[in-house]
Amino acid sequence: MSKLSGLEIFESVFSTEFFNRTCPDVLVCPLRPVERVRDLQPDEVVDLFSTAQRVASLVEKHFNATSLTIAIQDGPEAGQTVKSVHVHVLPRKAGDFEGNDSIYDERVGGGGGTLACAAENVRDRRTARPRV
Repeated sequence: MSKLSGLEIFESVFSTEFFNRTCPDVLVCPLRPVERVRDLQPDEVVDLFSTAQRVASLVEKHFNATSLTIAIQDGPEAGQTVKSVHVHVLPRKAGDFEGNDSIYDERVGGGGGTLACAAENVRDRRTARPRV
């Protein structure tokens, strides 16, 4: 694990996970930036979801959550604002939102929501990460 601009970062063979303590949304991203899930190679898909599964377990424990929302917005009509595949892992607790799906309005909407904040982290991470 390393730190870059306040982000805690873990990298596996094909994926990276990072967490900014100002956003309660943890992101898992393939190391190779691709726009859509269909653009991933099969070994990248396996690694991405294996990493997301491991991270989800840690997030649930760390935040004392009872459930998780795990989401991918794959394409602009699905709400993707960063042209790079990433998996959101959000801790959930009973009563955290009045309606269960309100998480998307609250955390995506308004430009300052949690998913918007996390999306900005993806943009920052992609531009700050040195290419090898």
